[in-house]
Amino acid sequence: MEHLSLKDFRTALKHTYDILKEGGKFRCIVPDLEYAAKKYLSDLENNVEEASIEFIGKNTLVGIEDRPQGLKGILTTVFGNSHHLWMWDHKSLAKELENIGFKNIRPCKFNDSQDNMFSHVEDPGRFENAVALECEK
Repeated sequence: MEHLSLKDFRTALKHTYDILKEGGKFRCIVPDLEYAAKKYLSDLENNVEEASIEFIGKNTLVGIEDRPQGLKGILTTVFGNSHHLWMWDHKSLAKELENIGFKNIRPCKFNDSQDNMFSHVEDPGRFENAVALECEK
């Protein structure tokens, strides 16, 4: 979801809500902007010289270190979608879920859903430094 523009994110969230049955569960796990911002500020306080490079290029993936040239570069930039276009913290993501109509929004952890189907697709690494919320229609 972090690879979508804000408008596309909201559209995807609305479609997700629409296709779920009543009582259906949705789990959203995205990188945590608040964690990245706090790490950046901590790096600044500790005089890490490349704090901004770490924040933009490595911790949030919103920066582009080098733009590839030529046709292949243009195609990769347009269709590659490897960079983050929007970042979330717990409060803002929960508000977006609520605005769509989701209820019972709660922070979640790896494999803690009452619906065992999530255990087949979840990766514990995705929960590190992430905003992880579960909600239902």
